[in-house]
Amino acid sequence: AASSAHAAALLEKSGQSVGFVGFDTGFSNVFEAAAAAAAGSIGQEIDPDVALRELIASMKEKDTEMVELCYNHFATIMDKLAMDGSPTVRVLSLRAASYFISSLKKAAEKQLKVIMPFILFGTCDSSLSVANQAEAVLSENFPGEKSQQASTIFAVTTAKIAVDIIAERHNLLHAQK
Repeated sequence: AASSAHAAALLEKSGQSVGFVGFDTGFSNVFEAAAAAAAGSIGQEIDPDVALRELIASMKEKDTEMVELCYNHFATIMDKLAMDGSPTVRVLSLRAASYFISSLKKAAEKQLKVIMPFILFGTCDSSLSVANQAEAVLSENFPGEKSQQASTIFAVTTAKIAVDIIAERHNLLHAQK
């Protein structure tokens, strides 16, 4: 587990997004997993609306280091949340992104290349509430001319993702494990 954690840290420093790392967080004990399965707590659907609301609320009580850690993991699923079929999930994912950006300031920059395209997609959402929330993320976190600069900086990445989605090459269109 130590070498896996070290490898994950090196990958993250080189700009790679790192998802789940190791078995030390949760059911590493076979008996705990069996007991949880018997109790019915494994395999239950997680309601994304509730999870995002709880994430936003809980982050307000955490220190900066924990918020940054959560942000790095949130960035790995932002694409799925921002493109969810539910406008509520899309709005809440934008609110969470806004919270992370405003809380972390400079520290948020390393994941902006991952989440900004989906914030920009949100500005064109067919749901008015999603489009308004995306505009609010931009205006609150990038005031004045910075909003236009941010849009310009991430325009190419956003266009590339859009082309990949249209050409059915983007990860969002592949079956999830």
